[in-house]
Amino acid sequence: MASYDLCVLFSGRETEQEADEHAKKIDELLSQAKAETKYYYGLGRRKLAYKINGETHGEYRVWLFNAEPETIPELDEKLRHAPFVVRHLVIRLEDVTIEERIERIENSKTRRALASEQSEQPEEKRREPKPVVEEKPAIERIKPVAEKDSKKVSIDQLDEKLDELLKDDKI
Repeated sequence: MASYDLCVLFSGRETEQEADEHAKKIDELLSQAKAETKYYYGLGRRKLAYKINGETHGEYRVWLFNAEPETIPELDEKLRHAPFVVRHLVIRLEDVTIEERIERIENSKTRRALASEQSEQPEEKRREPKPVVEEKPAIERIKPVAEKDSKKVSIDQLDEKLDELLKDDKI
């Protein structure tokens, strides 16, 4: 058996209860494929980067499971034809075990929970952001040069001066 990660996008127009019903149907498809579901979680409703079938939002759900590799193409086909699935992706976990993946997910949930608790604290307990100290720029502002008496120089004079400079080895 191999480890897999299945991410499914449901329509954002559906209620959470409807998405839960669809998730149960996905569980049935996984059990028909003789997959052993290890972990299930929802990423929640998110705004999509671009419209998919007119949808601007979607409900993401993820399953971590073990299954025989031969059953995945059939499962993929059933998910492709399911009318309630907007998009789906099945990924084989090769570099990480399901247990390690679950641990990462739980740690990220804990961090998010701690962050939300901190934001709910009264204002006097919140840390104040440190004021930004303005640093002097490395290069001072260029000041306009006072206009000099402008003498018009001919092109011949410029050529001569250029020749003098080029003859000099000091460059």
